[in-house]
Formats: sequence, C-alpha cells, structure tokens
Amino acid sequence: MHIEPGILSSAKIAFANVAAIGMLGAYAPGLVKRPTLLLRTALAAVFFSVFMQVFHMPVGASELHFVGAMPIYLLLGFVPTLFGFALGLLLQGLLFDPQDLAHLAVNSLSLMVPLAAVHYGLGKRIAGQFTVANIVKLDFAFYAGVTLMVGFW
Repeated sequence: MHIEPGILSSAKIAFANVAAIGMLGAYAPGLVKRPTLLLRTALAAVFFSVFMQVFHMPVGASELHFVGAMPIYLLLGFVPTLFGFALGLLLQGLLFDPQDLAHLAVNSLSLMVPLAAVHYGLGKRIAGQFTVANIVKLDFAFYAGVTLMVGFW
C-alpha cells in the first residue's frame, strides 16, 4: 500500500524524508558491521519488490499491494527487512514507476514504522514461537499499522 504522487504537501514529504533517513541511519551501523545482513537485505529487497509487483490495485488515493512482510521479517530478520522495504521501493520506482520516487520516504515509512512497532512489540515476545496464531497476530498488527500510517499521511 502506498500513497500516489500528487496527494501530499511538500511539507509532509520533507518531514518523511528526514524521518526515513533518520530511521535508516539509526540502524545502518549494525547493518554495515555484519556483512551477512547485507546479503539478507538484498534478498529482502528483491522478494519485497517481486511481492509488490505480483499483486497491486488502486484504492482511492492509495494503492494496495501484497507485501509479504511477515515471511520476509521472520526469515531474514528485522534490520534486513527494514532496509529491504526501502530498497525494494527504490527498485520498484526505478524499474516500474518512476513517478513514485517523489514519495519514496513516505511509502518507506508507511512500512518501516509498523515493522518496527511489530518487532519491538510482538516480534521479540514471540521470537522462535512460529505458530500459525502468532504469525497471524504479527501480520494483523503490521497491516493495521500500515493502514494507520496511510491514514496519517
């Protein structure tokens, strides 16, 4: 789900750019210190981009996608998924929808903030307990957060 170009004010876009850079900047040192995370980040970006392109449909001023966030998060980890979302959206913008690059930070934050909330809320508490019920809880919390973020913008 992402916000279509032309909907948001330039002030909101500027705020999103600063916030997205800050969020990624906070986790960048940990990513760089562990080279295996770089490979997992690349995989997360590719899988995310594929999931985004497989299914998408317009919904008002936004667009709905099959994101596949929880499988990526559970398989590859929090930091690779966080960066994978941003890089996947960048990849999608460069290859398929260049007009979406104007809202790259907005769309990234709409996925990264709910991911962080899920990770620090439910994700750490149920780590290693991969039951269907727990995965549904994570998925529900994530998509509720994405919906709230889109509403916020």
